[in-house]
Amino acid sequence: ALVGSCTLQVLSRGADVSIAVGLKRKQLAAKVYEYVRAMEDELKQVWESADPDRNGIIDISEFREALEASNLFSEDDLTSEELSILLSFITHRGWGEVQEGELTKFFALLTLLKMERDSWETWFSIHGSSQESVHKLLKQINGPQDRVAQCEAEWVCELMNSTGSSFDKQTFALCASIAYWTLYSTARGGVLREKLIMRLELEQGFAVGCVRFVLLVMVFGFFTAALLTNSKSGPCRGIYNNLVSLYDLNSVRTMNTWGAVRTFLKDFSQSSSALAPLSQKYFNGGAEFDLLVQQRTFDSSERLSDINPWLGSGFTLQVWLSLTLGVIPPAGGLPIFRRALAAAGKDAELSCLSWNFPPSLAFGAHDYGHSTGNSVTGHMEEHIVATYPLDTDRLNGTNTQSYREYESMRMHTLVVNGTNVDFYINDGKLISSMTIARPVTDCANAETTVGAPGLTLAALSFIPSILTPA
Repeated sequence: ALVGSCTLQVLSRGADVSIAVGLKRKQLAAKVYEYVRAMEDELKQVWESADPDRNGIIDISEFREALEASNLFSEDDLTSEELSILLSFITHRGWGEVQEGELTKFFALLTLLKMERDSWETWFSIHGSSQESVHKLLKQINGPQDRVAQCEAEWVCELMNSTGSSFDKQTFALCASIAYWTLYSTARGGVLREKLIMRLELEQGFAVGCVRFVLLVMVFGFFTAALLTNSKSGPCRGIYNNLVSLYDLNSVRTMNTWGAVRTFLKDFSQSSSALAPLSQKYFNGGAEFDLLVQQRTFDSSERLSDINPWLGSGFTLQVWLSLTLGVIPPAGGLPIFRRALAAAGKDAELSCLSWNFPPSLAFGAHDYGHSTGNSVTGHMEEHIVATYPLDTDRLNGTNTQSYREYESMRMHTLVVNGTNVDFYINDGKLISSMTIARPVTDCANAETTVGAPGLTLAALSFIPSILTPA
């Protein structure tokens, strides 16, 4: 674009930045305007050659072409890059629409640069182009009787930076910015100056406030994350209690000898084997699947895509689970891990393999050989149910029975070894061992799902080997 929008923003924000216009500066501006008025006929011809529309408006690109086609300045006066810099001071509307008055502004700036550019560039070559040097030059241009505020020098330097000039043309851009300040910044009264100071203080306070706001948002985010983490303490309490009891962690606080530490580490290593089903000695082939890593409470079963477990002569399924209070498992139990015969339709109710809670196993719907359904669910599939211990409800003293899984997370393990099926809980306590008439096999194109309404599962794993208690 010929006109930098950044430059226009700086112009609109600070065109009236001047505190007071001195006599010397007024005389310099009057001399420039007198020269430009003498060019009125030539400027009119340049404007008409650009072919303005009926509203007296031309495009900024046409504006530049008309300037380059005119004979009012040469390449020695203004190079192509310098022309682009000077055009950035031209105010336009909408999509680069320029009015006739901008032509007068352009030649006024060019005329002042012709008059003062050499002296200004000499000043900068001697004193540098810092804000202090610009401030001193502005004072010299304005005249001794009226002061120039530091903020005016800051605005001029900001205007120079916004033109997008190359490094070797920054001095010209600075001179053009000073020319614009000389001709087009207007005076303010003392009351407005005080308001300017108030505005600068407000902007500074706003910048500090933004930092404080960001910090406040960060603290709020960390606090929210802490609350979310803390909200999980209830479901994890059962796991915590089990680990403290299994590893005898309460004894750590009373240890005061190296011998006690060595004994504790030995016992810790032995106890940890009960919760280490991932040891390499258990694996002879196949692939292990971490079906569910994070703890999750289910409102409905969830489909797992791209899961193809290897059901060989033996395998193991393991999970930590709890049961939502008030949920009563139906006949056959709630599915923990299931390989459905089909994704939809009548066969979707049948299972090639379904490990359920309370501990039970449904299987074999794909090659079921009986004419009637099983005695547990009535489905055309095999179904075995473990004898799972129940505890008397201690809450109301009635004979109502409830599972310990209502209170805390417990680890359940299913081990299938040919025609033997074993159900374990926690650290390898066998609750039921059953013999089945036929081995458990998989079926083609089965639909894999995990979970059921009312179940909370964590660390659900499929292991293609037979695990045994330590």
